[in-house]
Amino acid sequence: MVKKSVRSEALELVKAHCEFDPQTFLIIYFQSKKEEEVRLLEVSSDVLPSGLVFPLTFAPDKKEGMQYPCTIIVVSKEDYEKIRQGDLTLPDGWGKLEDGEELYKKAELLEDASRGE
Repeated sequence: MVKKSVRSEALELVKAHCEFDPQTFLIIYFQSKKEEEVRLLEVSSDVLPSGLVFPLTFAPDKKEGMQYPCTIIVVSKEDYEKIRQGDLTLPDGWGKLEDGEELYKKAELLEDASRGE
């Protein structure tokens, strides 16, 4: 099996997650220091606001072609705004929101922001 980069595996997961959850508005990739883990922050309208940032970590799944562990945080649009405002923080080692790379952004999120919602 050819070794993939963590970012290329993240892109594969982004595509799969958007197909699975069409209510996903935004996915941000956070590079881990040693490039040993996929880290994604996903914003979905299918998630209720909780006021929590709860990471879920999955082991690599070589049968499915996933070579790296993956930690995903799925938040509501409201909780995402709290992260943007600094009222909620990302896990230690993830950095700040602006350290992430947007791998997916749905136009509807931009429209909501322009209306002040």
